[in-house]
Amino acid sequence: MTRSYVAWLALVLVGADFRQRMTTKPAATQNDEAELAAKRNRLRQQEEHDQAMRRVLDMTRQLKALMKNPTSFELVQTVQTIDGAMCFTYRATNSFGGVVPGRFVFVSNGDQFLVNDDSPRMSWEQWQKRCTGVLFKDYTASRMV
Repeated sequence: MTRSYVAWLALVLVGADFRQRMTTKPAATQNDEAELAAKRNRLRQQEEHDQAMRRVLDMTRQLKALMKNPTSFELVQTVQTIDGAMCFTYRATNSFGGVVPGRFVFVSNGDQFLVNDDSPRMSWEQWQKRCTGVLFKDYTASRMV
């Protein structure tokens, strides 16, 4: 009986040790999980950036389509304000063939405002109020695409 008791005790101890090894994670696995979480975060941020760039490019195409001479359209700057408005500064030819600067605002509720001498639907003061000061993001790099 003593032998069987020793054998039984040995099995219990080996089983307990095995169970403990299975439930505790090695430090390397915890580091791997942290790296994986960081990678997921980077991928999420990249996806958000890509989605914003697609939206900016779509707005740029819409703006270019509004021009009298779309081939003359040149994007100068694109910025997003803290309230979500997208402010575009561009150059294009007017009816007389002169290259003139222009400004355009896409407001977050879907409204569009053209700011230039040909069709002043938004005054210069309104542009200054809406599109200068605290800017959220600069998407000027979208003109390179």
